[in-house]
Amino acid sequence: MVPIIGMKSANPMQLKLCITNYAVKNGYDLWYEKSDHNRLLVKCCKGKKNKKNKGRDANNHIYPLAWVVVAVESKETWKWFADLLLDDIGMGNGHGLTLISYQHKGLLEAIKERVPAAEHRQHARHICANFMKKFKGQQFSKLFWYVAASTTQTKFEQHMNKLKKIEPLTYDHLMERDPKTWSKAFFQIDRACDAF
Repeated sequence: MVPIIGMKSANPMQLKLCITNYAVKNGYDLWYEKSDHNRLLVKCCKGKKNKKNKGRDANNHIYPLAWVVVAVESKETWKWFADLLLDDIGMGNGHGLTLISYQHKGLLEAIKERVPAAEHRQHARHICANFMKKFKGQQFSKLFWYVAASTTQTKFEQHMNKLKKIEPLTYDHLMERDPKTWSKAFFQIDRACDAF
């Protein structure tokens, strides 16, 4: 069995076997630990050097640490999930934590409430996909990624002004998406995570 989001298991052992088999087949080191509150934590990484990099494998690809099945995505279900996950990983109010999401309104509200010290980022690829639906062309895609990868506010403004010269609406569109959450120019400098 391959773990699939939304998949149902007959019992916890079936889920554990599914995750274990998938990890072994794909070369992950996998281990199970009990948290302080007797919840089972599943931890994995690819290669012995990466044990500290939870959530990324040796190829710098993201893999799921936890998932949940709920009847509806809402602020309340996101708060419930965030409480369980943050308790298990011991992040308290989120100091030192960076979260990257896809802009679900309930999630944004829950994260602000539950982990106010965490840095919340939007997934730049998601921003780009929506941007490209409205503004077609390789030049827009290329300039978007220059904007997102800008490491200073000066570079950010230079690339945004290039976009604005080509099509003024691109500037407004991207500014409405809160660049502080998807452009490196605005990320907190004390974070080890440079993903955007």
